[in-house]
Amino acid sequence: MKNAIGLSLLLTAATLSGCKATVETEVTVLDLFYSKTRMISADLRTEVTDCEGAAAARSAEVSAIFADAEYLGCASDEGRDVAHFRIPIALDKELDGRLASEEHINLVSTEDAFLVLTIPPALKERLTTPAGRALRAGTLPLDVRIRIDNDHGNAIPIQVFSVYVDGEPFLFGDTQIPKAGAIVLRLSEVAIDHAIEKGSSVLLMRERKEES
Repeated sequence: MKNAIGLSLLLTAATLSGCKATVETEVTVLDLFYSKTRMISADLRTEVTDCEGAAAARSAEVSAIFADAEYLGCASDEGRDVAHFRIPIALDKELDGRLASEEHINLVSTEDAFLVLTIPPALKERLTTPAGRALRAGTLPLDVRIRIDNDHGNAIPIQVFSVYVDGEPFLFGDTQIPKAGAIVLRLSEVAIDHAIEKGSSVLLMRERKEES
């Protein structure tokens, strides 16, 4: 049975039954190498039955999980009504073993663990509230994407875990972020569920050549 909490997490935007949801954010290679810990944003879009009552109800649900979520509006897109939110995410560059934020999704980046999705207990707990259960009701698998732009100047070899890279599925494998290019990671249900249940999921590691 699919883990309902895991499927709802990053969306945390729960959708009404039969509705689609996407979560998108982006970082750069230099962010992952050298940035200080800071907050970045993610765009959360979810279909609603209408842009009046349903969108307002969805906004209340999302705000109950992410207190600082920003409702940006609702518009028709190819015949579908889509509510648009912006949620903060912590880009965690500290090496002290503590999360940058206990209230938000964390993307942790260290020298070796290049990108790790981390979910604090407080966020998971909020998903068990009435608002959280309402968000989870009828949720479809989420389309969660992280774009990584390479502004470093060189191709970056990486190892990837349980993600799609530019549409290609990887359980585990080697690839690279091309020079002056970009990759788009789409998280698998396994990666999201593991972050919820175990606290974190490694998405990318730096590829290290064996020393002779």
